[in-house]
This record gives sequence, structure tokens and C-alpha cells, in this order.
Amino acid sequence: MGSQPTNKRGTGRRRSIRAAPSNLICRNGIYYVRIQVEGRERRVSLDTTDLDEARIRAPKILAALKADREDAKFGVLWQRAALSYAEYVFDVDKPDLKPATIARYKSSWRVIRPWFDGKLIHQIDQGFLLKFIRERKAEGKSNGTILNNLVSVSVVLDHALSMQWLPVNPVLLLGRRGRPRRTDAKRYPMPTWPQIERLASRNKSAFGDIILMLALTGCRQQEIVGLRRSQLIRDKDAGLSLVLTNTKSGFIRTIRLNGTARDIVERQLKSGPDDYIFRSKEGGKFKAASAQYITMRDSLRRADPNFPLFRMHDLRHFWAVQALRSGMNIFAVSRNLGHSSVMTTEQHYLRYLNNDDALRARMEASLVDSSGIAYDPSDPLTYDALDVTSAVLPHEVGSGGSDQERSE
Repeated sequence: MGSQPTNKRGTGRRRSIRAAPSNLICRNGIYYVRIQVEGRERRVSLDTTDLDEARIRAPKILAALKADREDAKFGVLWQRAALSYAEYVFDVDKPDLKPATIARYKSSWRVIRPWFDGKLIHQIDQGFLLKFIRERKAEGKSNGTILNNLVSVSVVLDHALSMQWLPVNPVLLLGRRGRPRRTDAKRYPMPTWPQIERLASRNKSAFGDIILMLALTGCRQQEIVGLRRSQLIRDKDAGLSLVLTNTKSGFIRTIRLNGTARDIVERQLKSGPDDYIFRSKEGGKFKAASAQYITMRDSLRRADPNFPLFRMHDLRHFWAVQALRSGMNIFAVSRNLGHSSVMTTEQHYLRYLNNDDALRARMEASLVDSSGIAYDPSDPLTYDALDVTSAVLPHEVGSGGSDQERSE
């Protein structure tokens, strides 16, 4: 006569399966609890192979799910939704978001507490959000700051949507008209080529050439400062081009150089064997390039009070505006700049053009859009080099704003 199965953990599995309550099922050795949600069966894993442990975990899971259903019925507070999102996204071993993004969300949540704390997420509708935008503007906050606030709200409401606490994300219902646009900010003080040359001439090292290259290519600061020899391509027809790999968007793009830019690169290649094209005196790439630029610019301003305080990033704007004024296709300009959408290029730069040039650029964009051709920023096309050295652009009078890098 065989022995009876015991109830000890890890033994008597056949008896455990037979003795399982009707709401517990076992698949491939793992126990699940069955529940009914709006008439449909849902199975939730209990993450255990032991029946006794499954019996303990099942009531806790059912209570939590019941609480979630009650919250969805009576409303979830904003604080709880934000905490739930943070636990889901931040508090993991390897969060998908970058540390800087996490810090930005947390900072934004602290700022918006006077408006959102104590609110049920069902009360956060379009009307509430529009009122929030108006009051933030009345405080003198920039459109970029308000947009960052709305993004931090939207990620929480998207999480609430996935938890079935909300039927829709109201931030997305605002549409393009409801959301503030970054381009409503003051105009950038646009430098002229002679002013750029004058500033670059104050530093005879490679840093002066970095300043010129930014204006000659429209590249971002880190793309030129960190440029390596391996990123150069020589072609008998196209001449010398840069292949930018460490880009903000993550897409590789190719920049064809004009004669002046080629001369700068060739000069730097002859100056030493370092892998970086623009080398500091200590060797390697320049560190704290923005701070060094501000020191140079402010020194020149003290010597000449009329010298405009344009930022390092305004050299990129200089190239973009001159490219559009010279007749370059707006999609070519957008790709050269590395914008993820041609709309970004339109919003930032068409206001610097006269009516005819702006109309031409808008028509180019609309014709491409209507053709059904998708804009792909990863397309490795190159464009004819633009010579901006003869351009003498009118200086835009206005606030130079922050010396921090812009997002465009």
C-alpha cells in the first residue's frame, strides 16, 4: 500500500493541484488567480510554484485589484497616480528613462503641486489644463517651461490610462492650438559673419576654429567639439564631409563642407596626431566649451560695449537662417540641422525671413507633405555646401536669453 502525499512544501504536488481552489489554476508549474473584469476572465500570475504560498498571495492580489477598481469608480488622486508611475518607471534596477529625464519630471512635479495636489485625475480636463497654462504664463514662465510641465503631467496620465483609471489623456486633447509654442519667445540676437570672425580671432588656438565651424555647418556644439578623424569622408566629387554619429536625435547625418570649413579641418589635421580634430592645449577634446566661449565673448564685450552678446548656440541659428535666405530647400536645412521634424525648422526660423522667402519655404514643406513622402531624419543624404562667409545678416535686437543650450 503506497504512502499518502504529504502537505509539506515542495512535496505532494499531485495533491496540491487537486486541492487548489476553483479560482487558482496551475500552468507549467506556476499558479495563477482567476478574476472577472467586466464579464471577462483575467488571469494574474502569483509568481510561485507552491500551493500554500499561492493561497496566501491570492487574497492580497484580489484585494489590490478590487481597490484599483474602486479607485477607477470613485477617482484617483493626482498624488497617487504620480507615485504609481514613479514606482512603475523609476524604482527599478534599470529604468528606461535617462537620469536627467527622471530628475526633470520630479522637479516639474514639485513645481506644479499647488495646482495638482488634491485633484482627482478625472478633474484634470482640458479646461483645467488651459487655466493652468494661463496662470503659469501670468507668472512670467516661458513656453518651454510650461511645455515641460505638461509633458510631466502627460506621462502620469498616460500611466493612469494604462491602469484603466482614465478613459483618455486630456493633455493630448489640447492639440497644437492649446499647447504653448516655444517659438513665442523673444528673437535670438543674430550675429553677422564679420562679428563671428572677430570673436573667433581672439583665440588663435583650435577653439577659435570651433567657433567658425559652428557657424559654417549649423552643427550643435558637442558635434563639433567631439569630432574625430574617423568621422571624415573624402570623396573626389563631394570633397570633404563630416559623418555625425553622436547626435541628439540618435540619427546619423552627413554634412558636406564648403571651402572655408575644409580649410579649417585640413589646418587642424596638420597640427597634431590626436584623434580629436579640435584639440585643447592639454590634449584631447575641449572641456567646458560653453564656459570658455562666454569668457571670450564677455571679454570682447568689455572692450567693445556695442558687441552683441550672442550665444554659442546662436552660431547654429546663423547658419540655418542664412541657408533659408539663400534658397536652400527647407527639408535640406532641417536634415542638416538634425531636426526630428521639419515643423521645428519652420517654427524657429521662418520668422527671420521676408514674406517671399517664408512663403517659398512653407510651400516646399506643404508640397512634400502632400506628396505622401515621409520625412526620415535617418536618411543619409548629403547636401551641397553653403557658403555663409559673404553673408552680412542684420543684427536682431533683443534679449540674448540664457547661455544654456536650446532644444532645437
